[in-house]
Amino acid sequence: VLGRHERAERWFASVREAADADRSNWDVRLPLVWALTECGREPEARVVLDEGVGTPRDRHHGVPWLVRLLRRGETELVRELIGERSEPNDPEKRHAFGVRWFDDWAAARALTVYGQPDLLRLWGDVNRSWVRDALPVAERIAAEGRPTGPTAHQLADLAAQHAGLAKLPKATKRRESAQVARNAADCGHVSAVLDLLPGTEETGDYGLGSNDRTWVALSALRIIAIGVDVDVW
Repeated sequence: VLGRHERAERWFASVREAADADRSNWDVRLPLVWALTECGREPEARVVLDEGVGTPRDRHHGVPWLVRLLRRGETELVRELIGERSEPNDPEKRHAFGVRWFDDWAAARALTVYGQPDLLRLWGDVNRSWVRDALPVAERIAAEGRPTGPTAHQLADLAAQHAGLAKLPKATKRRESAQVARNAADCGHVSAVLDLLPGTEETGDYGLGSNDRTWVALSALRIIAIGVDVDVW
């Protein structure tokens, strides 16, 4: 983007070397695939993808990349990864990580909010997970598009949740305010998130927690921007 092609090629060569040294290291391989794709080098990106072994294991098991693929409309690649390059869960065997793509419930959430009921069913079949409750939402989004704001029912529900906060002890109220803020973000209700943030926890002496104001704000931004609380690619 900045025109520094020589420097970019050095970076690509360095990361490709690191990826080749450990074909199962998706922490290196996936960013390389993503960068090549963004630069319009899809054939090279596909080679790097196909040379990988296993599946991503950490940071939501590759779900940030799943979201990126869904935003780009790469649904056939998603179908291939989930359906053809994953080993279906066998209840008779001990659960094995690294054999199924996007092996995380955040993946089901992503497939739902991006209106992909067929892929959601496939994900549920491969992972032997119950996704039936989410299917009507995915089907509605597929037919009508992603909602741009809360429905009347969601507004009423959020109002009831907000009213309930006043009855809680201080510590519990702060914790529950964090959850209600996330619920508001799920509905796309930005002003409700902003109203609720001051009532969440401040960062303590032991580091940042998931209910702390900074973390909740980051979670809300992710949910509002991409529909799922995972890293943004």
